[in-house]
This record gives sequence, structure tokens and C-alpha cells, in this order.
Amino acid sequence: MVTSLLNRGLLWTEWKQHWWKCWTALVLMSITPIISPAFGYIISKFDPNVSRQLCSAWLDALLQIAGGDAGQSSLGMVAVWVVLSLGAVLLGEERNQKSIECLAAMPVSRQEIVSAKYLLGIMAVIIVMLLNLAALSIAVYSLSKPQMHPAILVWFAVTASVLLAVYSIAFLAATITGNLAASLMGAITLVFGPQLILTLISGLLASHGIISGDASQMILDIGRTLTLPEYIKTYKYGETSLMTVPAMLAVAGTSFALAVKMFENNHLERDGRIIMLDISLKKRS
Repeated sequence: MVTSLLNRGLLWTEWKQHWWKCWTALVLMSITPIISPAFGYIISKFDPNVSRQLCSAWLDALLQIAGGDAGQSSLGMVAVWVVLSLGAVLLGEERNQKSIECLAAMPVSRQEIVSAKYLLGIMAVIIVMLLNLAALSIAVYSLSKPQMHPAILVWFAVTASVLLAVYSIAFLAATITGNLAASLMGAITLVFGPQLILTLISGLLASHGIISGDASQMILDIGRTLTLPEYIKTYKYGETSLMTVPAMLAVAGTSFALAVKMFENNHLERDGRIIMLDISLKKRS
């Protein structure tokens, strides 16, 4: 099964077409751990005082990330938006340009097509996270704080698994939508929608006295549980369950399996759209 899904030639072709997207993801997700110190080193050649301030801010940010406060750093919500966009774009852009029909006409199976695109994004996310893990480890070593190493490894496992799940769900959205805009809208809805929808439902039911305060809170908790970015926003070392990692990997695997199934069963690519989005986004003849 693995052999039938992996086409190395097709994967290489995907890399040549989308390499700049992967590099963009690397740059955006590495601003805090890697690019900032490099920028500080350049500044130090001109103004040592500013360089010391940047270095201090960089070390504080890395320690916050390792302890579970990624916040608005490049490894927090920025990373979520980057991988979400990557998952939606890799396939959604092909549909937008109508080049997906050329791919479908090639002497390769649809499984191989969708798997090559999916694996390219997965490899990009994993490599970027490994590079950032190395940067964090070097920073902790330079600070002579070996006790932080377990925290960094746990942070890496949780954050990487959540990002892989977000990417996979966004990729799934791209397989059932007809163009790039619809792919992005579908991905955002699937990733962020549960909390928003259940918050609205909870507020509506509570305002009419249909449910109690405890029931309302339970609905809100369900919404947070189903909203993957919350696991990054609320991550705290020693408080977040390590069961989050296999759960996120299961979400990623299930999303990929569904993406393959959906792509295989699609009709002619121009018609493989969600009807609601197709009506509003398709040009009328």
C-alpha cells in the first residue's frame, strides 16, 4: 500500500513546482528561533547595544516557547496559519489554474497524485519543526539550562503533531473544493469553526434558558477540544496531556485517508466542488 502511494518522480516534480512555498513556510515559522538571532548578529556589527537588547529578547522568547507560551511568535498561531495555508494551497492552486486535469491525465494513479502533494507538505512541516527544535536546543545549551531539554522535547512533540493535524485537515478541505479561495475558506472553517459554532449555540441556548450554566460550559469545552489551534494556544509544559500527540497523529492520518478517498471519487475536476461555494465563487457564463 505504501509503495502504491509513493511515487518518487512525482514527489520530485511537486518539489520543483512548490519549492518556494516550502521555503516561505520555513522563513515564516523560523523568524523567532533562527532569523531573529541572525538579524541580531548583523546589527551587532553596527550597534552592539541594540544587538544585546535583541539577544535578550530572543532568549526570553525561546524560553517562553519551551515553557509553553509560544503566543504570537513564529511558532505559535503564526505557524498554524502557515501550515493551514500550505495544506490548502498545494492542491487548491492546481484546481484554480485548471492544471489538476493535466495531472489526472498522467499515467499515474490519483492516489499517487494526492499522496505526492500531501507528503511534500508533511515533509516541509517536519523539517521546519526539526530545524526550530535544533535552534531551541542550542539556545538552551548556551544558557546552561539542561533541565529545559525535556520541556523542549515535549513542546516539539505536541506542537509538531498539532501542526500536522492542521495541515492534514486543510489538505482534506482542498480535495473537496473547486478552487483556491474555496479551499482556504473550507480549511479555516474546519480548523477554527468548531469553537465558534458551539460558542454561538451555547450562547443562544443559555440566553433562552434552555440549558444551564454547567451545560453551557460543557458545550464550550467541547468546542475548545475540537478546535486544534487551542492545543497550541493553551499548551503548558507539565499540564498538557501527552495523549495529545497520538490523538493529533490519528486526526492527521484519518484526514489523509479521507483526502485520498475523496480525490479518487471526484468527478471531472472542474465539477469536484462543494455546491454551496461553487455557486458563489464560480464565474457565471
